[in-house]
Amino acid sequence: MATASDDGYLVAGYRDHHVGIFDLASSSSSSAASPSFATLQPPHYDGVSALCLHDGTLYSGSKSSNIKQWRGISSFRTGGTNSGITSRIISSHTAGVMGMFVADGVLHSVDRDGCIQFWDIEAEES
Repeated sequence: MATASDDGYLVAGYRDHHVGIFDLASSSSSSAASPSFATLQPPHYDGVSALCLHDGTLYSGSKSSNIKQWRGISSFRTGGTNSGITSRIISSHTAGVMGMFVADGVLHSVDRDGCIQFWDIEAEES
């Protein structure tokens, strides 16, 4: 299992290949209401092992060596469903992805074999 949080969201990656997103802003600390939750589709091909949230975009890495980019996370808050969230595979390692972070417009990822790769996400978005 992997977790990440940013801007009122909590994201969890599961061994069952899915990514779940919780909108923490949808629940009030003074009430017993649960936060809104959605499972993002389509799932990974193996367990989710790394997550990174950056500027409203989610990156999820899996043991199958793929990294997915999920755009439109803010549409979950406004619509309450994951219908506005789109995904695409932006990269592939030779082994399972174990960690990721973004710095200066570059996604850094490392896999189980210790290989570090760099992805220019600003170029990917244009």
